Amino acid sequence: MTSYERLYRFLSPLMPVHYRKIWRMLRRLCPGTEPSKRILDVGGRKSPYTIGVNGQVTIVDLPRQSEVQRVLALGLNDEILAQLSRNRSNIVELRLEDITKTTCETETYDVVVSVEVIEHVPDDTAYLSQIHRVLKRGGHFVLTTPNGQAKPNMNPDHVRHYRPAELETKLKETFCDVSVLGIVRQGFVHRHAIGGWVPQLRNPASWIRMPWRIGMALLANLLEGHGPVPTDRANQLFAIARKPIIPKQGEASDIS
Repeated sequence: MTSYERLYRFLSPLMPVHYRKIWRMLRRLCPGTEPSKRILDVGGRKSPYTIGVNGQVTIVDLPRQSEVQRVLALGLNDEILAQLSRNRSNIVELRLEDITKTTCETETYDVVVSVEVIEHVPDDTAYLSQIHRVLKRGGHFVLTTPNGQAKPNMNPDHVRHYRPAELETKLKETFCDVSVLGIVRQGFVHRHAIGGWVPQLRNPASWIRMPWRIGMALLANLLEGHGPVPTDRANQLFAIARKPIIPKQGEASDIS
């Protein structure tokens, strides 16, 4: 591991709740006792939740071009690409492309992870179809997204917010063993545990607020705990699904 990764792991209690949930799941799916698995991180940017995971990580994301992307910190730019190359040890490939039109090879990845991405994608059917295509048979798809039951869509770049039943139904069109849970409680935890705490270098006021934000993030993460949150009280949804080993009836096999 690099010094950056060691520092990040030391500070992991401050990691946003949905990042920690994803990290724990990836550690279970890619245990250190087994050979390294191939992981595709869709829209991963810096992919902090794959640090220390026993996997070879490929990030696929759009280039940061629009003003909305810049304001919302979406996509990859030259600075982030340089940081990833310098700081990360298990990221093996960076692909600047649209996941709905990805050129990734079929049946390549053991795990696909997608954190806060599907709500940005206009064609969610194409998005899920491509993820299904690049997953190996029996591979797992893990994602988070805002909860439409509890969180109105006020984001200029969000196409939709799924309700839990809607997300489950959508995933079952393509995957099996689908489970949708609530994470990140509304109110105090959502305000303090999901937001970033790292100070902005060009904003001196953010350094002054840093001890307060770190303290609040720690407290919020401790309150959040490790269990699921009732979906009617959760701001975020966490889902895991599996690609069937045997093709569904009427489905063309991906295996050539």
